[in-house]
Amino acid sequence: MTRAIVAGVLGLLMTVTVVFAKDVKGTFIKYEEGSVTVSVDDKETTFKTDDKSVMIGKKDKQVPVTEFAKVFGKVKVGTKLELKVSDKDVIEEIKMAKTKKKDK
Repeated sequence: MTRAIVAGVLGLLMTVTVVFAKDVKGTFIKYEEGSVTVSVDDKETTFKTDDKSVMIGKKDKQVPVTEFAKVFGKVKVGTKLELKVSDKDVIEEIKMAKTKKKDK
């Protein structure tokens, strides 16, 4: 009985978290410790990161914020990003937009 109640409460909390998150699409400009700057609708916008921020990598592997510097060191300026951002402009999740490979 207790497990069912705990599971229900956790499910509700996860649903509420998703409701308050907004999706932002933009292009990568720069990464600095604690923030990511992207261009959204031709306007430079900086979003904060915290210890819960993650990047979704290849095969849906989650990359923790502690490895962002290493990952963003390889990302080119202008790369398309999809961000899930909280109402306090803190990044919850980052995905690199899928690009189509050109035929040779």
